[in-house]
Amino acid sequence: MTDALAQLNVASRQRKLLGLALLKSLAVPLILLAFFFAAPRWWNARVRDSIIAEVNAITTITAADKAARIRAVTEMNFQRLCKSYPPYLEHLHQGLVNSGVCGHFRRLEWGLLGAAVLVATLVSGLFVLLLLNRWAKASVTALIANYRWGWRIAMALALFNVVLVVPLLAFASFEFTVLLADRFFPKLLLVLLIGGAVAVWACARILLTKVPLEFGEIMARELTTADAPELWRDVNDAAARLNTAPPTHIIVGMQLNFYVTELAVHHSGGKTEGKTLFLSYPLLKQLPEQEVLAIIGHELGHFIGEDTALSRLFYPLRLKVGAVMNALAGAGWAGWPALQLLHSFAWGFEGVATDHSRKREFLADRKGAELTTARSQASALVRLHIVLESFNRGLVQAAASGTANPFDVPCANIVAGNFTAQDAFWSDLFQKSQPHPLDSHPPLHARLAALSESIDAEQACSLAHEKVLSAFDVWFSDRENLFASLVSEAKQALHAHHEHAKLTEADSSTPEGRELLEQAFPQRIWHGRAVSFWLPIILLVLLAAGFGAAFVFTPDTTARAVFVAIIGALMALAGWHWLVHRNAKLILSSTGLAYSGWARPLPFQEIAQISVRRQYSNIILDFRLKPGFVSPGKLLPYRFQHTALSMAHLNDKPLVIADAVFSYFQRRQIYNDLAQHKREAGL
Repeated sequence: MTDALAQLNVASRQRKLLGLALLKSLAVPLILLAFFFAAPRWWNARVRDSIIAEVNAITTITAADKAARIRAVTEMNFQRLCKSYPPYLEHLHQGLVNSGVCGHFRRLEWGLLGAAVLVATLVSGLFVLLLLNRWAKASVTALIANYRWGWRIAMALALFNVVLVVPLLAFASFEFTVLLADRFFPKLLLVLLIGGAVAVWACARILLTKVPLEFGEIMARELTTADAPELWRDVNDAAARLNTAPPTHIIVGMQLNFYVTELAVHHSGGKTEGKTLFLSYPLLKQLPEQEVLAIIGHELGHFIGEDTALSRLFYPLRLKVGAVMNALAGAGWAGWPALQLLHSFAWGFEGVATDHSRKREFLADRKGAELTTARSQASALVRLHIVLESFNRGLVQAAASGTANPFDVPCANIVAGNFTAQDAFWSDLFQKSQPHPLDSHPPLHARLAALSESIDAEQACSLAHEKVLSAFDVWFSDRENLFASLVSEAKQALHAHHEHAKLTEADSSTPEGRELLEQAFPQRIWHGRAVSFWLPIILLVLLAAGFGAAFVFTPDTTARAVFVAIIGALMALAGWHWLVHRNAKLILSSTGLAYSGWARPLPFQEIAQISVRRQYSNIILDFRLKPGFVSPGKLLPYRFQHTALSMAHLNDKPLVIADAVFSYFQRRQIYNDLAQHKREAGL
């Protein structure tokens, strides 16, 4: 796949996500607008039918007079009559006023006005956001300025949306029940208003909360000038040659990455603020000094020109946007429209940010080449991707064996022992992108092309087999003790991985494996709660009863047919809930799950993926099955490779149950990863 085609696919996906977010953000306001637009016509028909029924009940006039009166009533628009009327209809107008009909029309007009204002405000605001998004393409400065203005507008729209949607929903619920059954349900309105007020407060608090612009680095420490004089000398020299300010802090940690940031970073020894350069301890032990300098030059290049503004202003704000949306996702139903609105804002700018990101990565690569050579920069990029894969494979094997320390194994040795010339990794290498905590990187082949350097799979394989003097040996040959605590923490983590690896490879068919699994993953059982079981059934039956009453009092044949269909659907849903969740019991074991509402157990080996979605305060687990397996559900079990399970009706917190299912499932998932690496390594 060419880089242009890959960019086209990414842009197409971003447009789809943007369109979906826009649709979701307007869904509830548009439904409210449609209801308040149709409600006066519905009420007009109700009033007309009521008057016609009264005319038909009169026994003192002839049939011809009845027909004439009914014809006149049929042609009347009572909403218009409440506002203006000819003198001969003054008596009818007064009757409409006295009976509250005109007041009802007036309330519906206010509802329509509120919904129209909401939709118009949102559409106008979203249009402005799209304009800002378009203008942001001009430059990095334009991106930062328009993103900041877009965030302010999006926040204001989200707050306006939350504050207006709740009362409009409550009012619409009231009017709907009145129009449907000539009554309203105070408890339903009370629940909507109290729940809505709580949700509005939660959403407003989240949207106005100050998000700290910082992140953490576990197993990392800061290096002072006294700790690493040679490293600081080379970094300062690199900054001087590139005409940029050097970093104020250098952190070395166990993460497999290099990056610079102007956000605050929490690490094992404290906290850094200002320009920080992060260097990877494992990668320093694998890459030669010249290539590490090329990478450092690349990272320092992000402090030059507009990149500095991006690092200092744009990426922190984007982190804040993401944090607010994550918090808003748990704010309940009232926060859903606001969350979708913020999604539309974020996805609208994502494509522009990606384009600028690609350009800045190419510019930073050129700075790395300027500091060293284009060939050094290119070989650093290639070797970095190889080392990342080598380290991952070495870590998996070390975790499985519990003996080797992957931090001390040269990359060339791992490549020689685990890679073959026919390994698919070499052909896929140039499509890979380097990970980054804040940014996205173009694929390797695009970065090499921008440097006018050509490296094929065979050359990359040869490069991987080279034994080199590492940058760590140059800068820290006699100061290994600086990292003793980090290495100790990493070894402890590796030991934990080893213990976990023993569990993942335990065979449940053997007594030893079964005993090990039962100790680590004992059977857990959750039972259903009576309240959670009966409440949906009672609500569905009450709704069905309400539609039944509407069926009885509605003479219109079409409306009655619709009510019958709705009643049937509600009763079918109540029956399904009874069938699936009666005497509910979920059994979780090391090999899978069994639920009383399923036709059969669901072994972990049949599950391809488990995803979680939040529905108000509930957690729902979605199980996507591997090809060849079908849903264990009792209803239509042989048609779907997907099933879902709600945690709300079980006798524990939904998040606790979901976490337990994930932890048990991940043992099987990690086993699959280890097995895949073994197959790739020819073991």
